[in-house]
Amino acid sequence: MMIRITIVVLAILLLATFSGCGDDNKGSNNVGNKIPPELVGTWTFQKATVDGDSTSLVYIIGSVPARITISVEGSYVIEALGSEDTVQWSETGIFSVNGNSFAMDTENSYFENGTWSVKGNQLTLTVDIAGHTVVIIAARIEP
Repeated sequence: MMIRITIVVLAILLLATFSGCGDDNKGSNNVGNKIPPELVGTWTFQKATVDGDSTSLVYIIGSVPARITISVEGSYVIEALGSEDTVQWSETGIFSVNGNSFAMDTENSYFENGTWSVKGNQLTLTVDIAGHTVVIIAARIEP
């Protein structure tokens, strides 16, 4: 049980650091980063697993519902939503892609690495946290 709590806490810190302040990163300083067209858009987080076991998105993202928007220029924003889709907090940064690998660099220079895949309107992000595999599934809400 303690390992699960540690994984959940690390996942929260790694995937949604709560340090975002909205529009601090108005442009991408990731010149040359080519985001594949199938990855560009807004995605709403649907479910998560840790080592194959379902877990609450609240533990991974910090809020439900939440969404991520990835721009063609390579910037991203994660937004935790409250009632009537009001933004409760956000995190911005640079989203880099190399093949099926990704890296997220927040405005506070915090990095997260993993793999991504898109099948139809479903995005899968996979990261390794303290030796445990965390998988997040998101659905496209707009291209």
